[in-house]
Amino acid sequence: MTRLARSIETLEAHLERLNTQREKAEQKRDLANTVIDGLNTEITNYQTELDEQQAIQQAKADAEQAVVERALAREERAQAEAKVAKAKARAEAKAAAEPKRVFSDEHRAKLSAAKRGGLNPTAHNRFHVSTGTVDYSCTHCMFEQGQKRVSNV
Repeated sequence: MTRLARSIETLEAHLERLNTQREKAEQKRDLANTVIDGLNTEITNYQTELDEQQAIQQAKADAEQAVVERALAREERAQAEAKVAKAKARAEAKAAAEPKRVFSDEHRAKLSAAKRGGLNPTAHNRFHVSTGTVDYSCTHCMFEQGQKRVSNV
């Protein structure tokens, strides 16, 4: 029995060592799981931070694009305003270069009568011929055919 008792004691000691090793392995596994969970949390936090930085960079890029677009719009508007101002200046210069036409009250009355149909263009032309005035910008100062203008008298 002594041999059997020694074998049993050896087996029990071996079983205790195995149980101890199993407990240590479980502790190591639990520790590894804890470390893995911590790493996963850090990865998630890092990914969230990275996403936030990308969102911030995208917002900055969008803001810069908006600034560029506004600057282009301002430049286009300034160019359009410059064109309008240039056209106005040309029109004013052209108007200043042309002689001013002053119409008498009699001419205005006959012209409005002609426009209302109360006076034919030939009679209106005769008015200009009789008074010695010719207005080449007046549409009623044309002959009835609309091809020739009244000559200066």
